[in-house]
Amino acid sequence: MYDAFNEVPYLRVRGDYGTGKTRFLLIVGALCNKSFFASGASTVSPIFHTLDAFRGTLVIDEGDFRFSDEKAEIIKILNNGNVRGVPVLRTMVSDSREYNPKAFRVFGPKLVATRGEYDDRALESRFLTEEIGRSRLRDDVPINLPPEHAAEALALRNKLLLYRLRNFHRAAIDPSAIDPALEPRLNQIFVPLKSIVDDKAFRDELARVGRDLRLRFGRWALP
Repeated sequence: MYDAFNEVPYLRVRGDYGTGKTRFLLIVGALCNKSFFASGASTVSPIFHTLDAFRGTLVIDEGDFRFSDEKAEIIKILNNGNVRGVPVLRTMVSDSREYNPKAFRVFGPKLVATRGEYDDRALESRFLTEEIGRSRLRDDVPINLPPEHAAEALALRNKLLLYRLRNFHRAAIDPSAIDPALEPRLNQIFVPLKSIVDDKAFRDELARVGRDLRLRFGRWALP
């Protein structure tokens, strides 16, 4: 439903090796709309080409880039990609050796797994982050993905597609979801989520997550 809105949040899991980051990406990514997987070793060019072609969900494993300040190429894509209408501009060479400008759309949801934080604080503010590896692995979680994983993921994706077809035309920003305790950036990424949630308990949980993020970024905390 992300393309019913003009802004989207990113979802990140953060933890040390062996804490389940890759498994999270494989499971959640398999349920997302037109997801494609990339590692932190991927170059920038195929990422924005693929995003522009399929306009799906970018899943990045081992997303701890060598340079992660606001000047890094991949960070610029992530900073631009959560707002509609901010493309990446590149010059393409035609068969006749002409240099033609092209705008690549990078807007859309992103799933990222990292071990640490990014140097660019503006990018950090675009993430909903889950710290993992703090509890013991449940007994019902298989160490290896079972063979039925792909079929189960397909069945769930089909249900999600049906939900999209039935509800996309009704998706709209709910102004009552704006939390006056949050700064504008956090409201910008939380309001679309709250706008498609009917369950009050879950909306309250999202509000608590937003306020925890506000406290984490001290300059946003209210007196």
